Amino acid sequence: RMTKAFQPVADLTRQVLAKAAINRVYDYEKTLYDFDSKYITQPGNAKAIEYLEKTYRSFGYQPEMQWFTPAALQPSGGRTGNVVATLKGTENPDLIYVVSSHFDSGAVTPGADDDTSATAALLEAARILAATPLPATVVFASFTGEEAGLLGSREFVRVAALNKWHIVGALNNDMIGWAN
Repeated sequence: RMTKAFQPVADLTRQVLAKAAINRVYDYEKTLYDFDSKYITQPGNAKAIEYLEKTYRSFGYQPEMQWFTPAALQPSGGRTGNVVATLKGTENPDLIYVVSSHFDSGAVTPGADDDTSATAALLEAARILAATPLPATVVFASFTGEEAGLLGSREFVRVAALNKWHIVGALNNDMIGWAN
């Protein structure tokens, strides 16, 4: 039954997956890892935000920044933010599927697995789908502040509710590099 259900998209799926490049995934991961800790109070967080925005833009997206100031950054007047790239649907653009991961890490770790691994995969998915017309809208969401209490995903949901987005599905990736 599932093989039959997959048939209408089998060729498109193979075509899109053939564009994936492991060396790109490695490069994304290495770059993010080299920012060291990406915790919301660490300099690596801002570096990661800038990198993600630039990388989504290089794929042809117009990334949206969801800036906010969590309590930990209020004394310094700092801010952090989610980076959101949207692939507009061609037939039902109001139906939204969210594919996401968090890019921040713990305060004293570069977060190679948690969660640079899923962020690298998310970037590659956004890249290979960028020129692929899809019937519904896909939002690629890079969340910040997961390690500080799911702050970025909470902000994303707040913005989605405020804008009355019709989210019909979500796939959130976390620690996909774990091999134990």
